[in-house]
Amino acid sequence: MNKYLRFNIYLFIGFITWLLWPNLVSANSQSLQSIIDQASDGDIIEIPRGTYDESITIDKAITLIGDKDVILQVEEDKPAITILADYVTVKNLTILYHDKMKEQAALYVNGNNNGLKNLTIQTNSYGIQLKDAHYNKITHVTITGENNIPIRERKHGIDLFQADHNTISHSEISYVEDGIYIESSKDNIIHNNKATHSRYGYHLMFTRDTELYENESYENISGMMIMGTKGTSAYHNSLKYNQKNVQSLGLLLFDVHEAIIEENNIAHNRVGIFVEDAHNNEIKHNKVSNNFVGLQFKRAESNSIHHNAFIANVVQGQAEGSAHNNTNNNYWSDHDGLDLTGGGYSSLTYTIDPFYLHLTDEFPPYRLLFQSPGMIFLEKMLQTPAEQQLTDVQPLLENPITDYEPMEDRTNILFVISSVLLLISGTIIYMGVKQT
Repeated sequence: MNKYLRFNIYLFIGFITWLLWPNLVSANSQSLQSIIDQASDGDIIEIPRGTYDESITIDKAITLIGDKDVILQVEEDKPAITILADYVTVKNLTILYHDKMKEQAALYVNGNNNGLKNLTIQTNSYGIQLKDAHYNKITHVTITGENNIPIRERKHGIDLFQADHNTISHSEISYVEDGIYIESSKDNIIHNNKATHSRYGYHLMFTRDTELYENESYENISGMMIMGTKGTSAYHNSLKYNQKNVQSLGLLLFDVHEAIIEENNIAHNRVGIFVEDAHNNEIKHNKVSNNFVGLQFKRAESNSIHHNAFIANVVQGQAEGSAHNNTNNNYWSDHDGLDLTGGGYSSLTYTIDPFYLHLTDEFPPYRLLFQSPGMIFLEKMLQTPAEQQLTDVQPLLENPITDYEPMEDRTNILFVISSVLLLISGTIIYMGVKQT
């Protein structure tokens, strides 16, 4: 082929590729904002490593990718990154944000179908805010607030307001006010996140059909606060060691309707599950253990609580003004049951008298007398009114909760056990042959 013809063919192919594929732009000595302003929809901007002292606004559908050690350092009263467009992607950045007024977010989103990934944010204010922003995805984000200031002076890690159909996953948030706070929003999915050392790990206000699963919340004042919601689904969450305050809770359901609370591990909190002014919810297959109070009702009716395991709570339960809930078919570790039918249910009713809880709320020093003979005698002499007692007329005799172990872990455990047994068997055979 003629070399001039071949050159023209290559030139034509290159021209067509340039037209059809998004441009790849590398940030250089120009400011990031000027590069964004020059970009077109669909462009990919790669930011070289370095520290950038500027806030930026993205108002077009571009992808912003940081190289290793890319730091956006901002001390202003406006967000470090503002997204005002749809289909924007921002990933692989570290944001160091300081707002003297503590009113803005390190990253603010007012757009749809955007993606935030692999971000590290250190902030004295909000971490990420979504307002009127829908179908966005936030994943693998680390947000750290200031641990040397009181919780009441902090802001939320991730804050959603009137934001629907968003997904937040695989993120870690600590030392903020609330880890993830969602208000006046619907159909959001929150999964595989970790929230620690804050006020509430997860906080829902006036939401519909929110899904929370496989999240962790520990060493907060309270683990998960679900308030004024309908259709919430919370399952496979771990809510532990939330006990920094006398009001600390693992899970609160306040003014909640039609929620499903299932297969959560709620342990070592002051109150495991608190149900207040809540109706028509189902709480099932949860492990509630080692809390001061396992289950507490207050003005709550028409809820179904079944097949849960209440284990080693100081006070297993209490009801106040809540006489019409179904609390049958649960396992209570302190119940001495009797199965007369062989069906796995006790024929003896289990009744929880919260006398000890009432007494220690009014006189905290009496906690030192827990399970003492004198306390047991007083409890039998001064019983709580029946309407404040929780009753299970058919309690389970066996714990229905099997702690989850990943298949890979179980396979490894079986392999180790099998190897040890094989070694022991071989040793015994060897010693027996040697002696003969």
